[in-house]
Parts: sequence; structure tokens; C-alpha cells
Amino acid sequence: NSNNIHSSNWQGLQHSLLRRNAALLVRVRHKATGQTVVVANAHLFWNPGYEYVKLCQAHYVLLQAREFLHKNNNVNNNYDEPLILAGD
Repeated sequence: NSNNIHSSNWQGLQHSLLRRNAALLVRVRHKATGQTVVVANAHLFWNPGYEYVKLCQAHYVLLQAREFLHKNNNVNNNYDEPLILAGD
């Protein structure tokens, strides 16, 4: 039955995306100038057989960083704040 095949593939995909990796988003401010920058640091999953997991995680971190920039930016409504993305 093709529905069982699709269901099985979907469950396998869902299981492969469940990882215990971490990301951290912080806003830092230069004391003298007041300039702020958001830094996102992520530890992404690595396995040559599951490269799509790393890609999905990186995409998710970028989505969260964009939301962080817009939701938590109370500095003159400046949405052109720099973002540094780092990780391994």
C-alpha cells in the first residue's frame, strides 16, 4: 500500500530531524558607542548521510534570528541591526 510507504518515509524523516543540538541568540552592545549586534551561534548536526538535517537546522536558526531581530529590537526601531552567524 502506497500510503504505508509514504507514512513510513515521513516518520523516518521526522525521526532524523529530532536532534539535541543547540543554538544561542544574544544581543551585545558596545559600551562607548551604543552600537548593537546580534550574534547567533549554533551547534549543528553533522552526518554525511543526513546533510539535509544540518540544512534544516541552519534554516531554522536563521528564521529564529530574524524573529529575534524584529521582536526584541527596542533600540530606535532599527531593523538594520547587524547579525553575526557562527557555529560548527
